Amino acid sequence: MGKVDIVLHLIGKLYEIEKRIKGKSVEEKLVIRQSQVKLIVTTLHNWLIENKEKIPPLS
Repeated sequence: MGKVDIVLHLIGKLYEIEKRIKGKSVEEKLVIRQSQVKLIVTTLHNWLIENKEKIPPLS
């Protein structure tokens, strides 16, 4: 899996969760986000930190 694929996969997971919680109460959304989204965002953050030197700068 390439660099872009990893990031897009993680972002896709976030969108899937948001799609599933649409229509739920604010409280339910909070619980789901805290239990599921937090792990994905942490994984994404760690991946970006570890790979920031490998990503070419903007031209």
